[in-house]
Amino acid sequence: TNYHCIPGVVGIQALSARLELGYLDESKPAEVRTYAVAIQPVEADAALDYALVRVEGAPGKAFGVVQLSRRAPQVREAVLIVQHPEGAPQTLSRKDCTVVVVSATEFTHACDTLGGSSGSPILSDESLEVVGLHYAGGVGGNFGKPVTALVSRSRTLQALVARRRGPTASSVAVTPVREPVPTLALTLKSEPVGAAVYLGDVLLGTTPTALRIARAPSYQFRFEKAGYKVRIATIQAQGASWQE
Repeated sequence: TNYHCIPGVVGIQALSARLELGYLDESKPAEVRTYAVAIQPVEADAALDYALVRVEGAPGKAFGVVQLSRRAPQVREAVLIVQHPEGAPQTLSRKDCTVVVVSATEFTHACDTLGGSSGSPILSDESLEVVGLHYAGGVGGNFGKPVTALVSRSRTLQALVARRRGPTASSVAVTPVREPVPTLALTLKSEPVGAAVYLGDVLLGTTPTALRIARAPSYQFRFEKAGYKVRIATIQAQGASWQE
């Protein structure tokens, strides 16, 4: 789940938690299975906004498990989110649900979500492997953390991926888009380094950062660093070329 859910942010700490599975219909509460969740994370990282928590019982035996992808999400890749928006019964967000912008530790997506969807897995529409962890949404878009970034930080997740049998990262298929959509690879730098880079309201990371983005007529990146003026960099298409 997300770090801002468990253990919670400063001033808003989780006191107890439970996992409810099988909540598909409000009129059928008897079908819901409840499992206790420990609020002391096994692992947690505030910067990547994730926490691994221990669940009592064995819910995976009753409901199955998902696999973690060994590759990063791709721009324009079709994905889906299984969620409980605002605590409602389980909902699947799939229509027009694609990855928009990708950096090493962030990506934006176009899936519909509401408050309460934090911690929902973002799955590849093709392989149904988890490619990201949804953590926020707003005017600037919906945001996820690539599962590859979580795995690179977490020894527990590394062990799970290492034990997994199946196709390697090079053989996992990416859902093809119906029409080829060109992408642009960018490396954003600043002097001094460590500036936060935003595209609209979306935090892409800190400089230097490499990302891949669907081509558009123009982009406007905002650079912010404490003690320095905010800088704006605009990239515009000029025929077949690009210039800053």
